[in-house]
Amino acid sequence: PILILAGGQASPEFAASAGLTGSSPNRALALIGDEPMVQWVIRACRNAELGPVILVAPPGFPSMPGVDRFVAVDEGLERNISLGIAQGAPLNAEQVLLVTADIPFVKPESLRDWVRQSQESGADCCYAALRRVDCDRQFPGMKRTYVRVDGEEMTGGNVVLQRVATYERQAAVLRQAYARRK
Repeated sequence: PILILAGGQASPEFAASAGLTGSSPNRALALIGDEPMVQWVIRACRNAELGPVILVAPPGFPSMPGVDRFVAVDEGLERNISLGIAQGAPLNAEQVLLVTADIPFVKPESLRDWVRQSQESGADCCYAALRRVDCDRQFPGMKRTYVRVDGEEMTGGNVVLQRVATYERQAAVLRQAYARRK
């Protein structure tokens, strides 16, 4: 299964430039063309044909075409993932693909390739990372957070393949990493 995580709030700058309104606008609803950003991600996930598409978003989030199941939760990233797995994933799911709702340019073939490589690694958790030079080339001027790894500046790719059985043990590490990311 694929869990699309749509809980992130837009910064005031992003909200203003994207035309989002309200006291805490959800960035996944920013329009790209005439569709919310999350719809682009849903379509890519659906076309990747990797399993049911489960949208994990705050209560009141509008329904979106192409979603097999909706999990209404707004308890922070680590808990949203946990509840998304528990309430959305099939009981026999060994792994779940976590995809954030704010990567509208993701391609189905990229998702399939990432899953294949991650499964071949045998790891419990595989987190996609992109080199700064590649990100800057494809998306010049995009604001990203970077970290130096083995002499190379890297940014998160917002896609994770997670073994379901090990998630709860890893959740504390995720909580710490997420808190320290910026």
